[in-house]
Amino acid sequence: MPEWAAAGTVSELAPLLAAMAPPPLPAAQVPPPLSAQAPQAAAPPPMPPAPRPPATPPSATRPPATAESERRWYNSFAPALDGNRVFFNAGVGLGPTGGYNRGIPPLSASVAFKVSDTLPITVGATGIFTTWRWSTAWLDITYMNIGVGARVMYHFNLATNLDYYLGLNLGYVFQTVRGETRAGGVAPVSNSFFLWSGIAGARFFFTDRLGVYAEAGASSLQWLSAGLAMKF
Repeated sequence: MPEWAAAGTVSELAPLLAAMAPPPLPAAQVPPPLSAQAPQAAAPPPMPPAPRPPATPPSATRPPATAESERRWYNSFAPALDGNRVFFNAGVGLGPTGGYNRGIPPLSASVAFKVSDTLPITVGATGIFTTWRWSTAWLDITYMNIGVGARVMYHFNLATNLDYYLGLNLGYVFQTVRGETRAGGVAPVSNSFFLWSGIAGARFFFTDRLGVYAEAGASSLQWLSAGLAMKF
């Protein structure tokens, strides 16, 4: 052909083009309109109110106990001592009972410090002062004792406001002995000796800082003291 021409104008291509024509589209299926009298679908019944969950008891909100928390009594301080670093006792006690008839009852004071926040141990110092008199039919002996020492105590976690402890006190006692006979002779003697004591005691705190204590010691001299306890 001398030049381009539309395929539909060429007689030889007309049968081929007619065979390639796509089939006609089907007629659109339009749904019939809804009747005005068509019954409407019934509304579903209302849902019943959801049941309330049962109240959770207070104990259920607490974290579960673990082996570490159950063993807290031996690897941390009693609740009465938590958050404090210094502990102080000051009181009076009973002196030696054999022959004791008058004098100043033992005045004692002790101060203790936490060594750490995880070990239930305190270390500290103790001071004691007392005078007492021992009398016989022909001799009066007056004793004056001044004692200083160091103490180590182990504390137990048994109650929120109680502190139970066991310990050991190692100290030195300076003693002056003055003997006076009925005839008027005086024989003053001074000496000193080493003293150890096992200690068992308890402190009860009725405020955040203030409480009372009772403490017993056993060694070559048995003693009992009670008085004021403080913590800081």
